[in-house]
Amino acid sequence: MKSLIQSPQLSFLMEAHNGLCAKIVEEAGFEAIWASGLSISATLGVRDSNEASWTQLLEILEFMSDATSISILLDGDTGYGNFNNIRRLIQKLEQRSSSICDCQAGMDQEAAKEAEGAGARVGAVSI
Repeated sequence: MKSLIQSPQLSFLMEAHNGLCAKIVEEAGFEAIWASGLSISATLGVRDSNEASWTQLLEILEFMSDATSISILLDGDTGYGNFNNIRRLIQKLEQRSSSICDCQAGMDQEAAKEAEGAGARVGAVSI
């Protein structure tokens, strides 16, 4: 994922929200997958306002990662409550050695500073 992000070439990602969709994205030839918080929430039948927990998200990402060999860029929403939750999610992703990145696209500046101060990596990071 790091080389894809740093490349001067334009790359296209396709959204997926479960293992089957992830496999379709890979077979269609996309270089990586965008794991959207909105579509994952919709798949679970909940609103896109952190009603799905980070543990539910982790389970879905495991299925997506198991089904594919391409990288997954995760929509980290607003940190799933606070920096402790997003830090725990990142730790769990690292333990699984999957090709998943995390992006706190929705995390506000104050929460991002607080998370960085506590040792969490905020932004697009290679896991």
